[in-house]
Amino acid sequence: MVTASFDVDFPLLTGAGAHLHDRPAIRAAHWMLGTGGPAQWAAAPGTGVPEKFRSLPGSRSPRYPPSVPLTLETGTAALVTAALVWLGGDGRLSAGRGGGARR
Repeated sequence: MVTASFDVDFPLLTGAGAHLHDRPAIRAAHWMLGTGGPAQWAAAPGTGVPEKFRSLPGSRSPRYPPSVPLTLETGTAALVTAALVWLGGDGRLSAGRGGGARR
């Protein structure tokens, strides 16, 4: 069984789904976050990255156990950094691509 490790329906909410909602100019950004910790990785069967990765459940699986500390610490830093760059281009809040606050 092949599983997707990403949200396969997300593009349908943008211009790619215009055939469904008749809005071809919808722009969006989608930042995914989900992590497995060292314990999950060590317990995953396989000897290499491809085998281990294929054996881990995806984020939509009821068997997906995220590493809470790793997800919160690393994920928050990554998403905040990405949002700041997206909004201002230089890591500062500014009137960016989608408008926004100024610092």
